[in-house]
Amino acid sequence: MEIHYHHISFDVPDWNEGSYRDMARPCPAARPWKMEHKEKTDIAVMLMTGYAGYPGELIRPGEDLYHRGYDVYCPRESGCGTSGEDFQQTTRHDWIKSAENCYRDISRRHQIVYLVGHSMGGLNAIILAHKFHVSRLVLLAPALDVKAFDDEKTMAMLKAAKAPIKIEWHSDPSYHLHYENAPCDDEYLGARYFSWIYPKQMLEMAQLQKEATAILPLLKANTRLITSGKDALVGENCATIFASEKKLGYNDHVHVENATHFSMYDPDPKAEDEAMEAVVSWLDA
Repeated sequence: MEIHYHHISFDVPDWNEGSYRDMARPCPAARPWKMEHKEKTDIAVMLMTGYAGYPGELIRPGEDLYHRGYDVYCPRESGCGTSGEDFQQTTRHDWIKSAENCYRDISRRHQIVYLVGHSMGGLNAIILAHKFHVSRLVLLAPALDVKAFDDEKTMAMLKAAKAPIKIEWHSDPSYHLHYENAPCDDEYLGARYFSWIYPKQMLEMAQLQKEATAILPLLKANTRLITSGKDALVGENCATIFASEKKLGYNDHVHVENATHFSMYDPDPKAEDEAMEAVVSWLDA
């Protein structure tokens, strides 16, 4: 899909106020952005990134939603897209604070705000949807069942580790990233985030998972869960957890068999299109 960058603006408020203040500057792909029409729309959509994620990852759903008539916003969570040193200083409270600030800002200028959360952003989206009585929500491969957290040895290692753990990481050219300056920023971010296991931050996400799961039965938002058949990070129990809780809103599940965890820029263009249409059609309903 061709992305038209002329309507993407990085002139946004400081949505990280009150959370950890990053020492390093975000790389271009990590800048928070907005896509606004010349005439303000009644409904806005806020997108939330995953663990160590960055706003550039969500350009594709933003583009699709913008062309369906929504104003779209994507904040950057504190500690993400800058440096590993910054990331190590953050907690789940910083991540959710960034999202809350963005929601409060755009809800002052739009009558209705819908939420879309990817991976760990799905956990934040559940918490915000409950807190702010959001009416419509999309959970895109939400981190309700992280495979690493199901392994007792992995959890013991995370709890015992005193410092970040170096791992091997290589960029995968089969993913077609939609943001400007790709894949240069992917290499930059990979060296600082994806090449390391940050035990403290992983445990923070595990705690966030528990908090979001506890909120599910109270969730009033009409919610669509989108899972992927080739997801290497989120387990199949994600759908089971989602379905087992008797939520108060109307709920729906779409499974995209050929999509990966990163369906927003998937190696399979058809799977990407299917997942993104599932996002937009639910908010259009």
